[in-house]
Amino acid sequence: MSIVDVLEKTQHALTVAEVAKILNMSPRTIYHHVASGRIPGAVKIGSAVRFDPTELAGWLRKKASVGIKSTSDVRHLGRLTGT
Repeated sequence: MSIVDVLEKTQHALTVAEVAKILNMSPRTIYHHVASGRIPGAVKIGSAVRFDPTELAGWLRKKASVGIKSTSDVRHLGRLTGT
């Protein structure tokens, strides 16, 4: 199962920390990418940022189709789907 598969089954909005783990980036980098519009599916709720997992999954699939490899190691994401 790939990260994209896990994201598509996720039924809650993702936090910056969760997206940072998924993309192997720091939370600060995620905030910079959100501010510049490079990561889709971000919604600001007050001062918090949350991500639509379906939009994020679609974006990752698109990136993978143009040559950016996605990781298939989802051990740290098991709590997203309850597995």
